[in-house]
Amino acid sequence: MHPFDLRLGRIVATPSHWLLLKVMANRRMQRLADAVTRALDPLRVPHPPMSGWVKAYPEKREVFRRWGSPQFQPHLTLLTPADPARIAAFMRGPSGCFTGEGVRAVGIGIAGVDAHGQTHRVLVRIPFEP
Repeated sequence: MHPFDLRLGRIVATPSHWLLLKVMANRRMQRLADAVTRALDPLRVPHPPMSGWVKAYPEKREVFRRWGSPQFQPHLTLLTPADPARIAAFMRGPSGCFTGEGVRAVGIGIAGVDAHGQTHRVLVRIPFEP
């Protein structure tokens, strides 16, 4: 696989008080995610503990049970659950009006995650072919 372009979306505050920067999925990203998910499925923990934030979304539970993730929604986590009033104030200010920029995917990484699904240790980095 070769590097490919991605477009960043807007900053969103979730109902469970996370602050996320959306990454707009495209066909190449989706194909890569599908291929990696299928290839690694036999290696994943068969019944991982469900994060508290997933429990707040009943419609996502079955997908989490099957794949270990509630769904494919590319994003960058800017802030894990925090003070709702501070997040609301941030979103009302100019920072909450970020409109997407372009970035380039140059490789893929696999990492261990914590109970919230946040990366805490990179296990492997694989650069794409130039």
